[in-house]
Amino acid sequence: MTMKNKYILLSVLLAATSACLPIPSIDDENDIDSGQEVIYPVATYTFEGTAADISGNGYDGVLNGKPEFINDTPDGSGSALRLNGFKSQFVNIPYALLAGLEQYTFSIWIKDFSQGVIFSGRGGNDCPYLYVRDSQKFMLANHWYINEHADWYTFSYDCTNIMSSQWHHIAITSDKGSICLYVDGIRQDSLKNEYSVSTCTKVYLGGNADGKYDNYMSMKIDNVMFFDCCLTPAEVGYIYQNKL
Repeated sequence: MTMKNKYILLSVLLAATSACLPIPSIDDENDIDSGQEVIYPVATYTFEGTAADISGNGYDGVLNGKPEFINDTPDGSGSALRLNGFKSQFVNIPYALLAGLEQYTFSIWIKDFSQGVIFSGRGGNDCPYLYVRDSQKFMLANHWYINEHADWYTFSYDCTNIMSSQWHHIAITSDKGSICLYVDGIRQDSLKNEYSVSTCTKVYLGGNADGKYDNYMSMKIDNVMFFDCCLTPAEVGYIYQNKL
């Protein structure tokens, strides 16, 4: 894929053992690329006391509302971030992470979440964004006039049973409007919809979007990653299995 930001490394498996490092390129037949290619995230946030981007690209986030860093994490090490929607807490990432992309992947570990915005774009055509509706279903907007056709973008997966008590991995992949929802490494649903190439200049975790969305999300989050490509099912599964 032309949008994939790939590099050749001497040791793929060694490099893929941390969220701050790349994952191996894996095709749909679960074969790791023989040329030892790997895929780098555009931005990675592990919330080790800050909202810094540890990918090396410098897309540091800004904490709003003094959210709490917690020791409860997916793999039992380091720290994660707790956002309290009632206190209007969120993370502002003032960079155009998704602008101009026809393909992208959003990956997040999430726990104890409620209804509201998980991530959103702002500026330009204000897309994409992902939130949990009052029907306890995930909804993704890929198209700028989403408010006129909201039901087109609601996944059928009922997230009621994963909203509390344990960490779960959520991934969204998009390829020109072909969007897939993964939960704990398994593809749960897919949709084909109209697509607008995003021109958003900022990304938010947990709501706000310069005041456009006031339905803040209460949630614990960790290891948030953005990719400028559409990961394969095997690649998403690799992230989940290795708690990246």
